[in-house]
Amino acid sequence: MKLKLSEIDRLPSLTIDDKFPHDDDIFIEGRFTSPVERGLQFFYNVTPGSLSDVPVVVHYPGKAEHRAIASYTSNWDADWLGKGARLPIGTYDCRELRLILDLELKWEELAFHASDCWSYVKDDGWRVSLGPGGQPPTDARNARLERGGWDHEHCAFCWETIAEYAEKSGFVTKLYPDRFEWVCSGCYKEMIVPHRLRI
Repeated sequence: MKLKLSEIDRLPSLTIDDKFPHDDDIFIEGRFTSPVERGLQFFYNVTPGSLSDVPVVVHYPGKAEHRAIASYTSNWDADWLGKGARLPIGTYDCRELRLILDLELKWEELAFHASDCWSYVKDDGWRVSLGPGGQPPTDARNARLERGGWDHEHCAFCWETIAEYAEKSGFVTKLYPDRFEWVCSGCYKEMIVPHRLRI
């Protein structure tokens, strides 16, 4: 993985002044380098060869000195979220960040065509469809092969439908060995081609 780290440097960052537990959450107080939006954001920990994130909810971005109050669930606690840490923050999760900034990913424009897929019923009663090549568990209930059942994909960024009955083509890359990611033409041109984060 070869990330274009200069783009992450463009994002606002938060310096953590204090953090403390509250019920099942961890609350953070700190200072942003510039204002951010309220709501769901992500803290990034970027080291050579790795990238991780923690989803946080910004409750009070603040105005004076851009002080901030944010929270995240204790399940996500990590050593790098300590007092004094200065962390980039943005609206992308790790998967989206890699799609934009990993210069080693190979992209191909493809027309989407429906394909056969397996589906099965989970213990809670929901029927799950598996992507192309996916196989149901050996003990799955009511497993069946659905002809043309995998009939659409979604853009990883804007959730645009890519299908024979919608936007008929998109750009594809293999982010993980067993997983393809689709991006619509608009998002590909806006973010992937220039390798720029939208701030």
